[in-house]
Amino acid sequence: MKTPVELALRQALLAQLVAVLPRASYVTHPEGETIVTFPAQHPEVGDLLVRDDGDELVVHIGNLTHRHFGNYGDDLPMDAKAEYIAEQVVEFIRGVVREEVEFFGNGRGGGSRKRDLNPRGLLSRFLLGQRTYIWSGPLGGKSDA
Repeated sequence: MKTPVELALRQALLAQLVAVLPRASYVTHPEGETIVTFPAQHPEVGDLLVRDDGDELVVHIGNLTHRHFGNYGDDLPMDAKAEYIAEQVVEFIRGVVREEVEFFGNGRGGGSRKRDLNPRGLLSRFLLGQRTYIWSGPLGGKSDA
């Protein structure tokens, strides 16, 4: 049985997604931890999933990376927290599908950042894998430099 926080997060996320992104681009799941799936645009990237983690939402991008979205301030009502978290998730997903966000990972760790013209640094590529991705697939060559 879902807690009131989980229900509020699910409802806020779905309401904001419908208002911002084309319904045909994702699949909703009425039960379970996964709330919504955006099917992969490229097999190396994998599906984008939004999962309910109790008091936060977690966006998974294939096996590359994941990102937590929460609001841990005690001074906001539950509905306001849910709306804030959902807004942050939808803005992140919007950036991913517009290819304004790049991500990377090696199965053990990963990350994401706003896409820019500067290549990832040597340490990042060493620790988190050589390849950098956008929603439609890998960027550039093997090192993306």
